[in-house]
Amino acid sequence: MEPNHRMHSVETVLRVLLTMLGVGVGAALAAGILHLINTFHADLEMPLVESILAYLGLCVLFGLIAFAFSYRLATLLLGLFDRIYRYFLSLPPRQLISAIVGLIAGLLVAVLLGFTLRFMGSSMFTTAASSILTISLGAFGYSIGRARGDDILSMLSPPATPQRKILPLTHRSIRRASKKRARIAAPRLLDPSSLIDGRLLSLYRAGFLDGELIVPQFVVQELHLIADSQDPVRRMKGRRGLDVLAALQQLDSTRVRILESETLPEDDRKMDVDVELLRLSRETSAPIITCDNNLQKLGAVSNIQVLNLHELALMLRPVYLPGQTLQVQVMKEGSQPGQGVGYTEDGTMIVVENGQGAVGQAVTVQITKSLQTASGHMIFARISTT
Repeated sequence: MEPNHRMHSVETVLRVLLTMLGVGVGAALAAGILHLINTFHADLEMPLVESILAYLGLCVLFGLIAFAFSYRLATLLLGLFDRIYRYFLSLPPRQLISAIVGLIAGLLVAVLLGFTLRFMGSSMFTTAASSILTISLGAFGYSIGRARGDDILSMLSPPATPQRKILPLTHRSIRRASKKRARIAAPRLLDPSSLIDGRLLSLYRAGFLDGELIVPQFVVQELHLIADSQDPVRRMKGRRGLDVLAALQQLDSTRVRILESETLPEDDRKMDVDVELLRLSRETSAPIITCDNNLQKLGAVSNIQVLNLHELALMLRPVYLPGQTLQVQVMKEGSQPGQGVGYTEDGTMIVVENGQGAVGQAVTVQITKSLQTASGHMIFARISTT
């Protein structure tokens, strides 16, 4: 059933109830009038037909009055009910439960005080005082319960000591966990530098990236501007970024998506892209993938997760241990006499002792020492004699 149709049905029922209430008021008024006539004119006997006509007349009159105002009253009541419903719906569950507990506690105190007032006898004063106490203490208990929800619930519930149940590891449990992880994998935002770098495409093809890859529209716009640059190097980078984006979409268009957004102004566009990415990440809780060290520092300051592909590449570099042998091409002479310098496939520099005479040759070296410096990783080795 559609919401509008459902609301119309509720409004119709409410109007019927209001009309019936008007008929009831008319009947009660007719009974009161006849009772007053019998009280003050006991010798006057009201004919049965006239009594019935009085009942019917007042019932119809007040029923018509209630029906005439039922539309406005029903609209007001539905609006009030809707505001109350939205108010309670906006409360967190713990706060709502604690507020209800506080309301019940306030009403119980009001009932106990009402019993005390009854010893004074039944009068208009005691009735008014009991009503005021009920409303005041109920509202007071509700306010206290809502404000101190955590304290009240912690008093009512014993301290929980949850114990994680360790299930046996089976093929079925692994398959279920893998499917669940595939469903809940968080999407990631891509910045221009990650697309220009290109290594993201290899990671995606190898299956190391779960979830959706989101490319905001302003990132695509930034790539177009770089591709249209007068500088040939920047133009080549921009086109490479667009090519990588197109290749990602061809691999899986359902997981690589463009997020439509407003275009950015012409001035300070680079800084605006970073700021917009951080704002979008904060609003969506999606981490950012980048190759920009400055963006990573901004994310760290703003407490936003930024994944740097350069850091990933450094972490994935092979570990070289002392005593290990490998083939290396000695490229040039070292800074110290007799040294030669070569590089591994990942670009790590190797200082070869007594390798000056092997410049331009591929030799087998044995690692003697491996150092991690501020500028990167450095390996010291000597030409193997075996």
